[in-house]
Amino acid sequence: LLGAFIAGCDGSNNVSVEDHLKKAQELLDKADFRGSVIELKNVLQKEPGNATARLILSQVYAEVGDGASAEKEILQAQKLGLKGLDATKALGHAYILTNKFKQVLEEFKVEDNDPASRKASIYLLHGDAYYGMGKNVDAVSAYDNAIKAYRKDINEDRPHLKLTEPAE
Repeated sequence: LLGAFIAGCDGSNNVSVEDHLKKAQELLDKADFRGSVIELKNVLQKEPGNATARLILSQVYAEVGDGASAEKEILQAQKLGLKGLDATKALGHAYILTNKFKQVLEEFKVEDNDPASRKASIYLLHGDAYYGMGKNVDAVSAYDNAIKAYRKDINEDRPHLKLTEPAE
């Protein structure tokens, strides 16, 4: 009983979800994966449906090479409504870590009307998938396409990124 009381007095209930998320991202940026997971688990205790926490948790698991857990978290985040390039990249990376190379190539397609930033990310995933399959010529071609799309993105679509410090 005393242990439960002491655990309840750690002050974590007074910390907002936003503060936990901010701290988790800061810890992730410092490669403190354990601390980041603790902060994210605190968020998910308070808000099990927090898609952002699940996205960041997926990124933490990917950083430590736990592709299965990364995939589980990003799929849950997508069920909760998370969309966009960050979700696509996180799921693709989780698939790469779990050797689901064919699934990357089948699920993630480049469309003509996609923004260059999305094309670059998808081509990069394709390159990683081909490389994982031992198809080095296809990997180099995909990486070349990623570089071309990135250059278009930085030079034409979002030139303001060159002005950031450091340049994105």
